Amino acid sequence: MLIFTMDMLLIGICLFAAFALRYGVLFPVSILLDNWIQFVSMSVVGSVVINTMRLPRIKLHAMENGVILRLGATAVILSLSAMSVDLQS
Repeated sequence: MLIFTMDMLLIGICLFAAFALRYGVLFPVSILLDNWIQFVSMSVVGSVVINTMRLPRIKLHAMENGVILRLGATAVILSLSAMSVDLQS
């Protein structure tokens, strides 16, 4: 449960960093307030994708090709989800 919670926090932190990098500001608070629905939807989508791909069950000492492919597939799915929910464009 702790790892799942950390994964959810990392989704929000990564979205914050993505907005900061995209718009070139350190704290994109006004932009984030305009796109609050993206944070909510990405947290929901992220939790579903992370549980579907069984990422909390990965053991660090058992990093095999299948695990690496699951991590990569999760990153791709979350990236595509973020692009499809982007309301600012």
